[in-house]
Amino acid sequence: MNELEKLPRWLGITKQQFHIIEAIVSLQKEGKQASPKAIIDRDAELHQSRRIQKSNFFAQLKNLRERGFVKKTDEASYEIDFNAIKKALDEARNFLDTEIYELDEIRGGVMEFFGRLSVKRKEPAVMFFDYDDMYYKTAGLLKTAKICYVTGIFPRILYAQSPSLMQIPGARLYVQTLWERCIMKKELEVNYLTHFDIEYLFRRLARAYKNPRYAYDEINMVLNGLADFITNNEKLKLFYSPSPYGLDMIIPHNEDMNEFFLMVRDEKSMGVGAVYINSPELANRFKGLFEAECSRAVRIDKEEADKITGKLRKRVETIYSRYKKREG
Repeated sequence: MNELEKLPRWLGITKQQFHIIEAIVSLQKEGKQASPKAIIDRDAELHQSRRIQKSNFFAQLKNLRERGFVKKTDEASYEIDFNAIKKALDEARNFLDTEIYELDEIRGGVMEFFGRLSVKRKEPAVMFFDYDDMYYKTAGLLKTAKICYVTGIFPRILYAQSPSLMQIPGARLYVQTLWERCIMKKELEVNYLTHFDIEYLFRRLARAYKNPRYAYDEINMVLNGLADFITNNEKLKLFYSPSPYGLDMIIPHNEDMNEFFLMVRDEKSMGVGAVYINSPELANRFKGLFEAECSRAVRIDKEEADKITGKLRKRVETIYSRYKKREG
């Protein structure tokens, strides 16, 4: 893989946003004006693809400008702020240095800790994990899993590059692992059962950004590319369930994996933690419950994605209007 292809992950931007940056850089190197039309044309030329729709382009460009990676030079031209990109990478490096130091400390005592555990226990092992610790643990399990069965109010993998997820280290590591193994490397099959609750996603993003407009713009970016995203990623299988399906669960799976999580949520449906269970019998039983729910749900293909997207857009407009009235 070209090293630059990994850059979006560390900058917290989407692949399409990175393509826009590449197009602007290409124009700058040639001393040409990076107007919106020139950027769209160069993007299509560089990646041998259809031209990005203008509405989608300006939404992506707005996000890049807010992040400081692109700046406007005059009325109709843009350029890259390389210092802003370098600063973002430096911050990512500093964060990783902190994480690695913490990991080294944990490794120092891990053998002593596990040495106290009895390997002969046959009864289910049950523990409670706080929200972020649960995602750290799940990310580790996903590195060797072949399949992951997961339920969610709105699929996190659809906004995996969102800056809103960067604030919680464990959740960020979890979704990055999902993204890398399912979308990038196509090694992990992810079966996702979801309500597609757009109001839940709006609340989550608005709270993270402290600005409903940013939440509105990001949701529209997710919806703009939903059908193509599903079509282009055969390892991701989405199932839509309009009715309640019981417990939320995350079940990483391979031949010798028996660990899974049952989510615990508060009164606003926000995750607060999860019950961890290690049991072959229970893992198989909950996997069977998941598959039974999927058999009653709607498998999302491109046609179904177009239908759902239309409904979700209308709902987003209603929710955003409500937020604007509160602010007014």
